[in-house]
Order: sequence, then structure tokens, then C-alpha cells
Amino acid sequence: MTPEIEKKRREVFEAWLKGQGLTHVPSAWRAFNAALDAVEISHPGKFPTADSDGSLVWNKCCDVFTDAITATGLGLRIK
Repeated sequence: MTPEIEKKRREVFEAWLKGQGLTHVPSAWRAFNAALDAVEISHPGKFPTADSDGSLVWNKCCDVFTDAITATGLGLRIK
């Protein structure tokens, strides 16, 4: 995990942790990261040749989909 991803995950984790009443934070942190590492998002796939308005829009939406997931900074995998 890169330092940037760890920093972002820690921010999300700490925001969630507030008010949870957890007493064993190190275990919760490991479980939180294990859960995120297990996430693999299926990409819907692009049209190989965008030859219509519909396929152009679809391909653009696929790019937005990928960018939005990447922008979370959580290091989620997209297949």
C-alpha cells in the first residue's frame, strides 16, 4: 500500500471509528484494510469501436466510472 493510499484509508477509517466504541483499534484497522484489499470492482467494459452516439456516451461513462473509483484514493482494484 502506498503512503498516499494509507493516508486516505486512515482518514476514512478514523471518520468511521468516531462513535463506534471500539476498544481494540489496531485489530479494527487491520480488518478495515483487509476488507478494502479484498474489493475488486468489475468494470462494465468499453465498446472497442465507438461508432455511434450511444457507444461514445457509454465509453465516456466507463471513463467517469474508473476516474470516480480511483479518485477515492482507497486503492480499490478495477478489473
